[in-house]
Amino acid sequence: MAKRHIYRALPIIGISSIVALLSIYFLSPLSTQKVIEFSGNKAVDQQLLYEKSRIKEEDYTLTTFLHKSVYEQNMKTASPWIKEVHMHYQFPATFKVNVVEHKVVAYYVTGEDHYPVLENGEVVETVTPASELPSSYISLKFSDRELVRQFVQEMKSISSSITDKIVSVDLTPSKVTKDLVTITMKNDNKILVPVSQITRKLPYYKAISKQLDDDSTIDMEAGVFSYSEQSIADAKEQAEKEKAESTEKQEEHSEEASQEQNQEGENSSGNE
Repeated sequence: MAKRHIYRALPIIGISSIVALLSIYFLSPLSTQKVIEFSGNKAVDQQLLYEKSRIKEEDYTLTTFLHKSVYEQNMKTASPWIKEVHMHYQFPATFKVNVVEHKVVAYYVTGEDHYPVLENGEVVETVTPASELPSSYISLKFSDRELVRQFVQEMKSISSSITDKIVSVDLTPSKVTKDLVTITMKNDNKILVPVSQITRKLPYYKAISKQLDDDSTIDMEAGVFSYSEQSIADAKEQAEKEKAESTEKQEEHSEEASQEQNQEGENSSGNE
């Protein structure tokens, strides 16, 4: 009988012991001890991430674990640089925060200032020091944020064999195409293409460029046309030559007409 009562009491004793241990734990400083470790963040300061997470020193380790998805979302909104945040618990009181940052795809350039343009199309409103700029990058020369986002979106499917050769992009709207840009390549080739048609038309450049000399222009505004800077210069020279010849002929005609008038005047005087 005594053993039976003991067996019946064991669950109660066990539960009571667990409750007692938990009570002691939550009342002790151990319950709020936390170690937060950050990795993957280069552009974003970890102190800013910690502050934006809203994790408090007095928070229990258990509640921090249960609400980690909330803290992940808080940290994700800390900066436009942040793409993803993953928070993992490691026994007994360590939380490892892995941060994934957006890649820089270009720099918005105004004067001497360079602002990072991220892969999601956002422009970071912090100037990048000249000493931290990469050796090669795309310079965007227009400030319209919506057009910048559209440009980045259109460029996502373009091969690196093309993007790696781009030096700068200028907004050069025409009368009929407001989003027309001029893309300057490393070999001084220039591509005129509407931002809204970059995904569809720019891939043609790879094949077209093999047929052209450096310093050529590829016009993709309406169709796809190409011409070299030398051909433009030759056309200008020819136009100026034709204009000069036309002016010379006009002067000759004027001189002949004047001579005829003088001759007619002399003949009229002689008849009188």
